[in-house]
Amino acid sequence: MTDWYYADARNTRHGPVTLPALLELRRDAVQTLSRLGRRGEAPARMAGLLPLYERSLGPKAPTTLAARLTFAELTNTLNEYEESQRQAQAVALERERRLGRDHPDTLMALALEGANRVRLAREEPAFAEAEGFIRDVLARQSRVLGHTH
Repeated sequence: MTDWYYADARNTRHGPVTLPALLELRRDAVQTLSRLGRRGEAPARMAGLLPLYERSLGPKAPTTLAARLTFAELTNTLNEYEESQRQAQAVALERERRLGRDHPDTLMALALEGANRVRLAREEPAFAEAEGFIRDVLARQSRVLGHTH
C-alpha cells in the first residue's frame, strides 16, 4: 500500500492523515483487502484507523460510526464475535439515539448484532432470545425497506 495508508498520525504528502477523505480512502483499502481474501490483515488495519476517526471527527460522528461498523463486520468474518458484538451494539445504540429505531443505518447495525447474538448463544434461552431479536429486526427491515430488501 502507498504512503497514505502507512503514514503516522501527523502528515502525508497529501495532507494530515486525519483528513476525512484520506480516512475514507484508508477504510476503502481495508475493505478491499478483505474482499481480496486478506481477511486476517483487514481488522488490525481497521482497528488502527478507529482512533484517527474518533480524534478527527468525534466518536459519535456518522462516519466514525460507519467505520466502527466496518470493523465489526471484519471481526465477524474472523469469528471474533464478542468484539464484533461489542462494536455493532454500540453503533446500533448510538444510531438509534440519533436517527431513530427504524432508520436503515440503525437496522444495518442491528442485523449484525443479531447475527452475532446467534453465534454467541450457547444454550436454548440465548438462542430463543437471539431468534426474537432477529425476527424483530427483520420485521422492521421489511416494513421500512420493503419485503425484497
